[in-house]
Amino acid sequence: MTAPTEGEATVAVDAAARKAWDLQRAQLRDQGFPSPEFDDLDPMQQLQIRQQVLPIVWAALEAIPRPSEIRAQVAESIEAYADSEAERTEWDGAPGLLGNWIGGIRDGAKLTRGEISP
Repeated sequence: MTAPTEGEATVAVDAAARKAWDLQRAQLRDQGFPSPEFDDLDPMQQLQIRQQVLPIVWAALEAIPRPSEIRAQVAESIEAYADSEAERTEWDGAPGLLGNWIGGIRDGAKLTRGEISP
């Protein structure tokens, strides 16, 4: 897994801070205390809430695989399937339907990686 970008982390932390405040606000409202919207909070209060959720959000973002990592894993699986099909059918590179079948599978791996376009 790779670390999230600063932009991704900023968006995620802001969303988590707003949600955390909404949950706390709902509890306060249930107890009869009025509370402001997140945007109406003092900037220092907003910062404190963001700082509280940052470690949790960062850990979650690090655990999520990047799209490029997922594509690489899928491409490897497709290539392994092409290799097993070639071995299973004992294809030696001869042209024809079988070669097109194995080649098409390999092209699927290239397409997944973005090496060729559809």
